[in-house]
Amino acid sequence: MAVVSVIGATGFTGRRIVTKLAARGHTVVAIGRDAERLAAACEGLVGVIERRVDLTEPGALPRALVGTSVAVAAVGPFTRYGSLMVAAALDAGVDLVDIAGEQSAVRAMIADYETAAVDAGVRLVPSAGFEFWLGDVLADLVAPIGDVDQIQVAYAVDASSGRGPTASRGTRRTVIDVVGREFIALANGRLVTQSIAETRRIAWFPRPVGPRHTIGIGGTECLSLPRRHPHLQTVETALAVPGWKAELLQACVPLVRRRRVRSALECWVDTRAREADDDRVAGARWSVVAEGRGRRSRARAWATGRDPYGCTADLVADVVERLEVGGGSPGVCSPAEVADPASMLDQLAGADRLRWGIVGDR
Repeated sequence: MAVVSVIGATGFTGRRIVTKLAARGHTVVAIGRDAERLAAACEGLVGVIERRVDLTEPGALPRALVGTSVAVAAVGPFTRYGSLMVAAALDAGVDLVDIAGEQSAVRAMIADYETAAVDAGVRLVPSAGFEFWLGDVLADLVAPIGDVDQIQVAYAVDASSGRGPTASRGTRRTVIDVVGREFIALANGRLVTQSIAETRRIAWFPRPVGPRHTIGIGGTECLSLPRRHPHLQTVETALAVPGWKAELLQACVPLVRRRRVRSALECWVDTRAREADDDRVAGARWSVVAEGRGRRSRARAWATGRDPYGCTADLVADVVERLEVGGGSPGVCSPAEVADPASMLDQLAGADRLRWGIVGDR
């Protein structure tokens, strides 16, 4: 089995990734900056090596990755730490599986590191988490159908009953960073700049979720899909939120763009906000749909399940194992390029992690 390093092993998602990889028999190098939290995260796990590393110390992370074949990046915001982890993976000559969902971080990875990764024979796989892995692979199944040239991907997460947050502190830090940034979407063959919640539409999710009001967000599907399907003219990503939340979010965008406001929010999340509630996260239902349209063709691929963070851990483990058997090519590649999307969805369905399907004019 592969020797896999997990950068950010003490975080909410990182702990789940370490546990999942260890359960599958991998030797895991758990990397974090706090020795006590590392010990707590790895307690009771077999085949896990604890390695304390300060990411900001020059040369520390590349040294920590020596001896591993794949590194998993689970530290955010990725706009802040992403380049450090990519550079370390290239320096150590190991493949990198990145759960980053920030569009700007993925754009920077492609622009700044793709040539170096190809030259080094290293595979960089961004967006390997719940968002935006599922939208990418579902859209990949829809794109070749008929004359489909427009794809809209939408995500929905519904918390189970009870109290406590369902988004981790890391996720909330990322949201603060993302809300204050403009993003791009592919619209009618042109890359256009948008702000969060600037566009609205209704998305049709599988039952029991059904139709939902959604807002435009900066997904990474518009970066990955046209590389594989250059005929696509429109690729947009959306998130289901109630109408009143959309209005509030849009009103807050100018405030969050102010450095002092953003810093205050990040400080509150780091020092006072509660961590996500494990039981509520495990019970949270999620749905993703990729709708494809052309002049004569219509198609929809969908997936639904529970526990988005647990799903991310499964997705990462699957991608790691596909890389180990030669999936993907050197450079920046999406999870859909690492393995056949349908086979990966079937594998997750077989593990009772999700249900999925596709309908349309084929």
